[in-house]
Amino acid sequence: MNGYLMRVSGLAGLAAWFAMELYAQLVRDPVLYGGQSVPPEFLEAAQQSLLVGSIVVVVYGQVLTQGSADSEPGWLRSLAIGVQWGVPTLIALDAIVGGVSNLGFLVLVSLLAGVVVILGIITTDRPN
Repeated sequence: MNGYLMRVSGLAGLAAWFAMELYAQLVRDPVLYGGQSVPPEFLEAAQQSLLVGSIVVVVYGQVLTQGSADSEPGWLRSLAIGVQWGVPTLIALDAIVGGVSNLGFLVLVSLLAGVVVILGIITTDRPN
């Protein structure tokens, strides 16, 4: 997976974020629904995590394109995309399932994996 594919994934995430924001605004629209409808509660958290994950993946893809993609660890690229799409999906599933489940714990583990991605991007040696 090179930097180009990571940037495509990041831009697809930004498009998904935009679609979710558009849905939330349409639900709140006073003309269409009288302004009394409320979007699902998990939508805001899923939007925020998708936005941050997509920005990280786009920036990391740009870094890979400018540098040497061969020297970058492959697990870090896979983890970055997994966190980008995994966290919002787990947040939505946790809200849908409700009650006591392991999905909330998996959301926390995914968020910690996102921290590992950012630290890995920062600490990876770059060729001069």
